[in-house]
Amino acid sequence: MLVDDRGRHTRRPRAPGPTPAHEQVRTRPVALPHPGPSDTISAVRLGRTFIGPTFDVLLIGGVLSLPVALVAYLVGFRFDCVSMWQVLLLTTYAHVAASLVRLYSVPGAIRSRPFLTLGFPVVTAVVTGAVVISSSRVFSHVQGLYLSWSAYHYAAQTYGIALLYIYRSGGTLSQQEKTFLRAACLATFFYALLKTNSGVAMIIPASVYTTWPALETLRTGVRALALVALVAAPVALAVHRWRRGQALPGMSLVLLFTNAVWWVVFPSEDAFAWAAISHGVQYMAIATLLHVKEATVPVKEGASQRAPAYRAAAFYAGCVALAYALYYGAPPIYGALGTHFTHSAAFARIALMLNFHHVILDGFIWKRRQSAPAPVREVGAPLGVPAT
Repeated sequence: MLVDDRGRHTRRPRAPGPTPAHEQVRTRPVALPHPGPSDTISAVRLGRTFIGPTFDVLLIGGVLSLPVALVAYLVGFRFDCVSMWQVLLLTTYAHVAASLVRLYSVPGAIRSRPFLTLGFPVVTAVVTGAVVISSSRVFSHVQGLYLSWSAYHYAAQTYGIALLYIYRSGGTLSQQEKTFLRAACLATFFYALLKTNSGVAMIIPASVYTTWPALETLRTGVRALALVALVAAPVALAVHRWRRGQALPGMSLVLLFTNAVWWVVFPSEDAFAWAAISHGVQYMAIATLLHVKEATVPVKEGASQRAPAYRAAAFYAGCVALAYALYYGAPPIYGALGTHFTHSAAFARIALMLNFHHVILDGFIWKRRQSAPAPVREVGAPLGVPAT
């Protein structure tokens, strides 16, 4: 040891060369924290999730709705729009309003999309008035068309979000694999379309099948093939991608099978009702995440920016408020025009047309987004309209 000019002890300068063993500091490797579930593929191969495995599986995957609906059905509960209006308002009706909130919240939306923002609502209001005063027979056909279109809409949204998880997880798809995945989703649509007392059955009279038994045989056969396809096609695609070294994210399989379960397990009326609720929850989860992501912009130093949870809650509350105004404010307006229908009858027809408006509007909005491939690949495939 040496003493400096202030009387402090210092070490003698070490000669150049390797550090002696007795002076080496022993260290142990430090375990770095693992990335969160939104940044890596989870241990159970769900894929890159938005919030976490539990949130994504239960809400976006629709798994939470299945046991609730199954228990309710087994205890004798049958779906009723009147007694469950609060549930519908918070799920199905809110998701219909979400497409409007997202459309009109875009800066310059009226200038860039004048027909969607100004013309299309007027067209919808006029057509809705015609449907409200139409006969029961005409409305039955319109309802059959809507239910058929809804089944397709759910299948298309399943396809879009399944692609979303594949892209988010770093995967790629060949054109043939996209076609196969689309066919797997549409198998559920064809199965729902050909069920008894739903879809085509509400448009084509039952007398047609009794007059032409071959048509009934064809309907039954195609429906059986669709049942096989909706089960086998996702499994075949997963095996194919596993063999080529790129596993299909588990969330994509969850989406395909949960959408199929509604139509296979439940009778037609209950299947449409519960699928609509599950679809609404799924849509609201994705739409809220997209809204929060797009609303997050850089701010100047020192400026305050509201937390994502606040923006998500504000967006959802706005959707619920608008949904209440549309679904429960429109029937009295049409009733004031002198229609001879009761409030409940007018409500059913207006609700159907609002859902029609949402499906068409949703298609226009998300097709326009496909012109920007980078954001679509980052955020995911568009809702309701499959990416090509």
